[in-house]
Amino acid sequence: MDDTTDLLIVGAGPYGLAMAAYARHLGVDHMVVGKPMDFWKVNMPEGMYLRTGSDVQLDPLRIHTIEKLLEVQGRTPADVEPLSLRFYLAYAQWFQEQKQIDARPVLVQRLDCAGGEGGRFRAAMANGQTISARHVVLDGDRRDELRDRLRGPSHRRLLIHLTRRISFMWMKNTRTHVAARKISRWWL
Repeated sequence: MDDTTDLLIVGAGPYGLAMAAYARHLGVDHMVVGKPMDFWKVNMPEGMYLRTGSDVQLDPLRIHTIEKLLEVQGRTPADVEPLSLRFYLAYAQWFQEQKQIDARPVLVQRLDCAGGEGGRFRAAMANGQTISARHVVLDGDRRDELRDRLRGPSHRRLLIHLTRRISFMWMKNTRTHVAARKISRWWL
């Protein structure tokens, strides 16, 4: 079964959830694939604290902020800072519920780009389904692998969340937008 969307968001980490919230706000037809906050849940150590405070937000519209969650809970930033991994994951889940972000918990196995300027991306999913999309945002621990294996002539409509140093040579002679906001982590 093939699905079609204007914007496919691959990965449901902080960046993917924020992109989904903004796409919904703008009325952009979109789809999110990936297990919400899975990389954080699986790879971050128990007892980890974020270096940043409660001013770090998922919501680009600054409505469903950490401060708003704390207000709903009758708490203050001083009650939760430094932010624990457990609290941050609870915030991400609350944010996802408030924004009604429905992420399909399935992984992309392959990403192809059809030829020509009007070509669409085709994502082959682990469950055998395919998703056709005009634009793709990659967020998640497999983004580099998918980007490197992308078949087809166009990277122009591909937006990648960068969190580590990579080679930028693949972007040579293309028009590319790089969006990033630092969230640093530390452990106790």
